[in-house]
This record gives sequence, structure tokens and C-alpha cells, in this order.
Amino acid sequence: MLTCMAILTASCSGNKKGDKNIDSKLEYTLENFETVQIDSIKGILVSNDVSFGLGANIKVLNDSILAVRVMRSPYQVVLHNLATGKNQNAVSTGSGPLEMIRVSGLSSYDDDVLWLLGSEDNKIMTATWNDTADVSIVTPKYLAHERILNGIVDNKGRVIGLPVRTENVRAFITDTTGNITSTFGTFPEVEMPDSVQPSNIMFHADIAYNPKQDKVIFTNKSWNIIEIYDFADSTSHNLIGPDKMDSKIVETKFPYGVMYDQKPLWIYFKDVSAGPETFCVGYIGRKVTCNEDYQHYINSILEFDYNGNPIKRYKFDHEIFAFDVDFDNRIIYTIELQDDPVIKKYNI
Repeated sequence: MLTCMAILTASCSGNKKGDKNIDSKLEYTLENFETVQIDSIKGILVSNDVSFGLGANIKVLNDSILAVRVMRSPYQVVLHNLATGKNQNAVSTGSGPLEMIRVSGLSSYDDDVLWLLGSEDNKIMTATWNDTADVSIVTPKYLAHERILNGIVDNKGRVIGLPVRTENVRAFITDTTGNITSTFGTFPEVEMPDSVQPSNIMFHADIAYNPKQDKVIFTNKSWNIIEIYDFADSTSHNLIGPDKMDSKIVETKFPYGVMYDQKPLWIYFKDVSAGPETFCVGYIGRKVTCNEDYQHYINSILEFDYNGNPIKRYKFDHEIFAFDVDFDNRIIYTIELQDDPVIKKYNI
């Protein structure tokens, strides 16, 4: 029997915090997209190799190589060759020079190089397919000098990251030695107690970067807000939707301290993939009212242009756990939880 959890809508005195001077805010609904139905029967099996473990994220390196960040495995990342079907382990779990405690960010920019970012040890590494051995080539680069909640590496080898502890700083950029060179961004404007300063713990987000247009995308995991930052003209834009949301940050006091939570909690966006002209976001859009709500994953992929205009909604007849897009060949690669996790592709 399903057991529902009570969602307490505790009252608090507070104001909306965040940037009230975003350059533009665009509201949208699902009706603004052209809907493309994606049926499971259209999916082409890429791999059902259970040695992957549970894939958490997937990244397209090029026409031949996929990278999968895995959980419940001795290895953090596995490379998969689409032509041969072979796998190569990339980064194992640990504290050694070629190991990471936890990989949080995968990025690649139309070449053979996978950039890896470690959120626990702040390591930056690269991995490439090895044509002469069974293990990929892993190269340590540098250490970031700030604790990172989530982040990626751009095509110049710089970290674009969300700091863990720093209040009122949305994001930072490092140089290629790990030093922070600039901060940018603003937190979503939501209601919270007067005593609270916004932080990334409240607004955890996935990140993607488009080097062609020099723009970065943040998709909030628990809020209906997509943030677009244009480095070329130093502007910022928020996309709000597709659902109306009544959430706020609520203070809960305990004998040992204070906790700040989103009430009611939503599970909203997961994964973002940036192409040259458009980007795609995984949409879940679930308000948490029962334990079962935590077991739902991506039901649609929403495609936008970089002006924030809705383009297409790829509506699946089943849920997918993770995805990335090969924009050149118009292919969506997915991780799906069947009897065992599988990788599939869908031509769009």
C-alpha cells in the first residue's frame, strides 16, 4: 500500500529573494511546443551490458564514443564504442592520482576528449578512448580551489561551477590552474525568510555550455526555472514553466540547529544538453505528495532555442532515467531502467 507523506506548508514571514532585475523572463507552457511522440518501440538498443552498473548520466563525445557515469560500480566512468560495442573503464573510485571520489560533471565539445570534474576532491581530468589498450587514457589536469556542488569544464578547460558553501554566489569560473577568476549568475527569485541568504544547496542545478554562442544553461532540479547566461553580452534570462509553482523556502527549527527546505517539494528538471543552435532539458515536473513520486523520472525532453523560445517537446510513452543529444545527427541517447539498465537511441 502506498504511504503518503504529509507536506507541511509552514508559514513564515519573508520576502522574495533573488535577482529582480533579470534581463528577461519568459513564461511558457507545454502547449507552446510542437509535440513529437516518442514510443518505446522506436528505441534502438545500443547496449544492455550490465557491467556498466547503474548509469547516472550519459554524454556524447563524437559519432563513435559515448561516456556513461555509473553508480554501484568500482568505476566512475565507462566509455562505450558505438562501432565495436566494446567498453573501456575510465576513472575508478578512490583517492589515487588517476581516481576520483565522485564524478559530478561530464562535458565534451565535438571532439574525442571527455572532461571530468570531481565534486568531492575538486579534481579536473580528461579521458579519451585508447586504441591500443583495454583501458582509456586518463590525464590529470589540475585541482579547483573551491568546493563544488556541481559543475562542468568548458572547451577551454575552465571550470564553470556552483560553490557549495558560499552564500549569495550563484556560480564561478576558474582559470586552468583552478583559481577563481570571476563569479556570475543570480539565484531564482522565491519567497524565503528574511534571515536566510540563498545558496546553491537550495537551488541545485544541472549545467551545460555552448561554446559557439558562449552561453551557459542552468536547469534547476527542484524549481520550474531555467537560467540562460550569455557571456558575450553579459545578460541573463529566465524561462519559467511549464507548470505553475507555489513553493517557497521554509525554516524548520530543531534543538541542534535550523533547516531550510523547499515546501512543497518538486522533482522538476534532470539533465541538460547544449547544441549549437538549441538546447534540450529533461522534464519530470512532479510535486512530491507521496513516496511513489520519488520513483518517477524524465517523461519529456523539451527543446528551446537560445532566445528561450520553445521548439519541440519529445514526449515519451515511458520514463527515461538520463539522456544526451547528438545534435549533428539528431539522435537522443537514453539510459532506461528495465529489468537491467540499458542504453537506447532514438532518431529525431
